[in-house]
Amino acid sequence: MDTRIEIGGYENIKDPITFISKRTWLKKYSTMSEKLKPITRSVYNESLPQTEYTISFRIRYKKGLKSGMIVKYKDAEYQLLFTEDSTRLKHEMILRCKDVK
Repeated sequence: MDTRIEIGGYENIKDPITFISKRTWLKKYSTMSEKLKPITRSVYNESLPQTEYTISFRIRYKKGLKSGMIVKYKDAEYQLLFTEDSTRLKHEMILRCKDVK
């Protein structure tokens, strides 16, 4: 595990003075991770073929991670698709994410 990632999400919070909503980042977890090789999947549609990349991170087990959360790795953001328990003993887990555009 070599790089720190942040896991959380964006929320609209109103400024108490101006009452204008601002989209702010709320960090839930900050943990060390290891980025694994991306998994590619080709989807052939009649109009145009597409390639989907799934990015994987290995982290220590964290409780409360849900699909749809945002993972920040360096300057990139990924959306959490699902988690896997890699050891079946709840020591480590693998996060499967897709790129946020």
